[in-house]
Amino acid sequence: EIDNSVYGFEFEDEKNIHIFSRKTPSGYNSIFTKKEKTDWILETELDKITTIKIPVTMKQKKELMTKLQLAHQNLPYDYSFFGMRCASSTYEDLSSIGIFPKKWRFQYIINAFYPRQLRKRMVSWANNNNINVALKKGINCRVWE
Repeated sequence: EIDNSVYGFEFEDEKNIHIFSRKTPSGYNSIFTKKEKTDWILETELDKITTIKIPVTMKQKKELMTKLQLAHQNLPYDYSFFGMRCASSTYEDLSSIGIFPKKWRFQYIINAFYPRQLRKRMVSWANNNNINVALKKGINCRVWE
């Protein structure tokens, strides 16, 4: 989330999720999303959510906004099971502005293969930097990880 927009990286067609990433953009099954915060809140009202407000400089914010806008215009990678997905994409974005150390793309994939890995890393980072972590419980009838 930046200002009143929530950004995401998702598959475009849920029935065509690639096992391995396609090499050419014409074969990608991915999309970078930008949603209004009010719409995102309605979409996720029953979800379990961990929120960490990361303090950034104006320079970092501008770099991240530029990166996300470019990703909307020119997809940098395919969404695939053994490739970039939402968590690894977020990890790469935060690394690009200096929140986490920069790594090779394969390391983002391995270190944030699924959201729990990235969430644990981010909560640890927040605790080490005295940053508040807010938790929203989510609906009771769903079994959360």
